[in-house]
Amino acid sequence: MTTPTRPLWIAAAVAMLVVLAGCSSSGGEDAATTTIAAAETTTTEATTTTEEETTTTETDASDPAEKLSAFLLTADDLGPTFEELDPQSDGEGPCGGNVDDDYPSALKVQAAYQSDQLRLAMQQDLRVYESEQAASTAFDGFVEAVSCGADTTSGTFELGEPTDVSDRIGQQATAVSITGDGTEGVGVVVLYSDLVATYQFQGVTGAAEEAGIASPLDITADNIGEIVDAFG
Repeated sequence: MTTPTRPLWIAAAVAMLVVLAGCSSSGGEDAATTTIAAAETTTTEATTTTEEETTTTETDASDPAEKLSAFLLTADDLGPTFEELDPQSDGEGPCGGNVDDDYPSALKVQAAYQSDQLRLAMQQDLRVYESEQAASTAFDGFVEAVSCGADTTSGTFELGEPTDVSDRIGQQATAVSITGDGTEGVGVVVLYSDLVATYQFQGVTGAAEEAGIASPLDITADNIGEIVDAFG
């Protein structure tokens, strides 16, 4: 993973990427046991028989984290000028507290990207829980964790009113706007089965509109659609 040199706007934008990532810590190593349990490690034994000999081979499938990571957005999904960043994973959320401490996930993967040319950055986290109920409770915790408006712990940005965007995303989802000094963005939290996905898009004020890239909600909806199609 490479970490490009970050200009001043990126320093401000990336600092704000902890709005959703800042609610989190690393997840456990065990995969969940419901819908997304298709990401569990499997071992396949294949036997080939000929007239002369019989051979048995074992093939180990990729581990759960690797399988789940296949559904993370890539730089190409965002645009040709995006490059990979080290994801942010600070402990305290923007309104205080730590959702992952309160609602630990069984599995978590994440990715982050920036475009110096477009002055935009984003981060995505996918978390799988032990049950659909646990995921639903964690989803509510994430929404609560971004519901403090201007009363954020850092005081350098403000959060808008959480808004139900389920119709746009195709699954239960809430979005919240994020504004700071010269920067703006949106965070999206999505619940699907035993998966909670968080997306944060950040950049210089007006940069996304100037670049003409897809809207954060459209990018989120497309990615969630791929996950739903894969796990059904």
